[in-house]
Amino acid sequence: MKGNKRRERFTALVPGEKREKIYRKERLYKKEDFQRLVQQGRRYYSHQYTVIVVHNNLNFVRFALSIGKKVGNAAVRNYEKRLCREFFRREKRWFEEGNDVLIVIKQRTDNFTDSYEQLCTLFRRFFRNSLS
Repeated sequence: MKGNKRRERFTALVPGEKREKIYRKERLYKKEDFQRLVQQGRRYYSHQYTVIVVHNNLNFVRFALSIGKKVGNAAVRNYEKRLCREFFRREKRWFEEGNDVLIVIKQRTDNFTDSYEQLCTLFRRFFRNSLS
């Protein structure tokens, strides 16, 4: 009985709400794509993150994460990746179509809202520079 209640809690949607999802085509997997991002991409820095953005010839945004072992143990690294994926999932309407985005996580998050605000600030800076 407990398991069913828990499953219902996580899968219940508000009526009329569309489920946001990161589709497989929106993720970067290939080594060549990562190399192109690192070599040709434009970088935006903060204390906790580095965001690298480069144009692709597709009509959708692709997303990738990178995190080193210096950030923490597996549980900490997974939490950090979950935060960034959640940011991308919620805010992917911000992104211009035809970009590849790599978020490099450099430090551990103290709390979710600070981390979320840092990512928002970085992407506002990116959009301000890309429009000018």
